Amino acid sequence: MSFIQLTDPYTGELAIFEEINYQYDGQPITSIDDVIYKLINNVMYRRVLTNDTVNVKWFGAKGDNVTNDTNAVQNAAKVKKNIFFPEGIYLINLELKEKIVLSGEGTSKTTLKPYDLAKAVIVYRNIGGFWSYGTEFSHFTLEGNNKTGIGFSFSRTHESDYNPAEHDEYSGNVVFRNVYFRGFEKGIQALFGNIGIEFYSTGFNSNKYGAYFLDNKFRTTSGGDIMHAGNKYFIGGEISSNEVGIYVHNQTDGFGAIILNNVIFEHNNIATYMNTNNVFLPVTFNSCWNESNGQIFSTNQISIDSWNNHIKTSKLIAPHAHIFEGENSTYYINNGRVTDILVDGKNITLNATNSFVESRAGVLGSPSIVKGDNSSILLSNPVTVRGLPTTDNIYVTDSFNYNKVIPVNNIPSDSEVRAAIFYPRINKVSDIINKVNSISLENLQKFGEGSFNYIDGQIVNDSRIFANSNKFSIPFTTSNQYMKLKDSDIINVKKGWYVATFDIKVLLGNPSFYLWDRNNFQLMQFKTTVKDKWQTVVSYAYVDADSTSSFYLDVSDIIKTEFCLSAYQVLRFDTCVEAKSYIDSKSFAL
Repeated sequence: MSFIQLTDPYTGELAIFEEINYQYDGQPITSIDDVIYKLINNVMYRRVLTNDTVNVKWFGAKGDNVTNDTNAVQNAAKVKKNIFFPEGIYLINLELKEKIVLSGEGTSKTTLKPYDLAKAVIVYRNIGGFWSYGTEFSHFTLEGNNKTGIGFSFSRTHESDYNPAEHDEYSGNVVFRNVYFRGFEKGIQALFGNIGIEFYSTGFNSNKYGAYFLDNKFRTTSGGDIMHAGNKYFIGGEISSNEVGIYVHNQTDGFGAIILNNVIFEHNNIATYMNTNNVFLPVTFNSCWNESNGQIFSTNQISIDSWNNHIKTSKLIAPHAHIFEGENSTYYINNGRVTDILVDGKNITLNATNSFVESRAGVLGSPSIVKGDNSSILLSNPVTVRGLPTTDNIYVTDSFNYNKVIPVNNIPSDSEVRAAIFYPRINKVSDIINKVNSISLENLQKFGEGSFNYIDGQIVNDSRIFANSNKFSIPFTTSNQYMKLKDSDIINVKKGWYVATFDIKVLLGNPSFYLWDRNNFQLMQFKTTVKDKWQTVVSYAYVDADSTSSFYLDVSDIIKTEFCLSAYQVLRFDTCVEAKSYIDSKSFAL
């Protein structure tokens, strides 16, 4: 065996060729491309490849942002080896049918753009065995033009081209590393399910849709196999300044997981839009950053795709950081930020654990909303800066934490942070030495010592933990705004941690409830927008020194107000741990 050294006509580099009669696929050399295979003096030579990789410039690719480099790169792909794009801007519409490792010189040096905007820059059509990885794309930028074109697509550029005979739903099992999708209508799309896609440190910026995932909706008219839209995995990376960062629409039973770990979401109209039915494995956000998405970024409605089976229409939708629609689905947010979330569907549960949660605009977000039958946001051990949500179907399931522990004072914004809506209490316990006051409100009680003489409640057979509660009707006006619950006082307050809870059902008006002395001692403020539904209000606060001050349960409005009240209690503990443990017990101290 002999070797020769030749100068590459395009790159000027020295290339080594070995005398051999076989192609890289093991077949006899039958075609002389004069790049990888050469015939010199009737002797066959094959180019020696470093790292099993071919350079697209060997095949005549210019990378000058002018030339159509599609044919050159397509010829490089025919070698069935790894493909390398050196620095440059390449105009291509590439179709790949083999497993491949395709890389650039870096996202700031290698850019791939569509020569024909009607076609994706790269269409990947390999249908190898399930979970048989081997294809990887890395270290380059895919760039569109002002939210037009498709960056990367599985099987086809357009859903109308679906071909069940070629099993378009099975192309997948691809890894992306350090790839940047910018300026497209869709940065990457998987239109037919195409499961098993992993993203490591990828970026999506200034796209209409950063990533766009559908189940196989087209088998109903064209044959083909069922395929869900799940099994997509994001590790690190940033999704920013897109109209929709990640779009998922799945109506197929058996949806597999979508998992996002340590992903940054910033300045998107909608960071994620998920419309799923019957999720088997949940969508999970782990330690993801959520900043200035949704309403805090823009209040203007945007148009997004809407699917009914294989029929696509569009709809206008208001921005929210994360939108969860559909039915019978579960989502998880762990160690992240829960703000400006819209849950709008049937039997959808969002479980948020150890996360920062905010109820108001500011603090990088806006209030969250839950709509639909049997849907809810469940907060486990949340942390808040400006207060937890008190809207419908958002509950704290155990205890919660403040970002900063501020002793009881006269600042309203501090007292607003200390209230939350909990799941109902289920235990009634006696002989609690920590109890400083409790009123079941099973029997007749009064409000008074404020703007009016005492007003009696009405015993009604409606409560949570007891058989009865008190219904109050109070004719508040702008000049008569406050009344307190008789005998709710805590006098000569001692240093420690105080837990206060009560059950409330607002029927009329917009009352606010306070634990305070109307002056310097403000433990809690609570106001709900929920009507005709019981809510269990829980707060805890730290008193940093013994005081002669007192506090009590007060109610305020400026119009006629009606509400049912039950199960008021206040307990004192030496430590925060004890206070939160009692909250976790979901008990009422008789």
